[in-house]
Amino acid sequence: LLDAILLRVQRAVERYTGLILIDPGSDVTEYRCGDATRFVYTERAPIKSVTSVYIDATRQWTSTYELTSDFRLTDLASDDPICKAGQIRIVPHQSGTGTEFSDFAAGVDNVRIIYRPGWAAADTPDDLQSAVFIIAADRFKKWERKQHGVSKLNMTDGSLTIFSRRWPEEALEILEPWIRRGYGG
Repeated sequence: LLDAILLRVQRAVERYTGLILIDPGSDVTEYRCGDATRFVYTERAPIKSVTSVYIDATRQWTSTYELTSDFRLTDLASDDPICKAGQIRIVPHQSGTGTEFSDFAAGVDNVRIIYRPGWAAADTPDDLQSAVFIIAADRFKKWERKQHGVSKLNMTDGSLTIFSRRWPEEALEILEPWIRRGYGG
């Protein structure tokens, strides 16, 4: 039961923050719209590793349009860790095939990124782990008291007292600085 509660809370925290807390164990393929800037944000962060990045208006994804080592990740080790998590920044260059990459060219779904999101379980930041445990403990207490949305039913007048499904304030305060705003989707 506790494992199930922890997993549900982990997934809820991931949706709330926009971060992947634990490496899912497989790569993710994502298509992004280029906007003629030198950076693009992934939907999932942090980025653990990148398999490939392509900029291809034809969407053929041939090696001609593949960036090899010509990009940099801006991740949680950067100087502005929260807002830049999941950012891939292009390094202007000319490829061996003569294709010039100076930005993520404007286009619809013309950028394909194959990458692995999330932290290794042991590397998930302590404060994020703490927030998950605080929320899970709160959920478990409510389950144990059989408070599944109703904390009191008055049979005399038929009134219900419904408890808040809101997360504990302490957990929300921990999570607040980790929320990715305006990136991804």
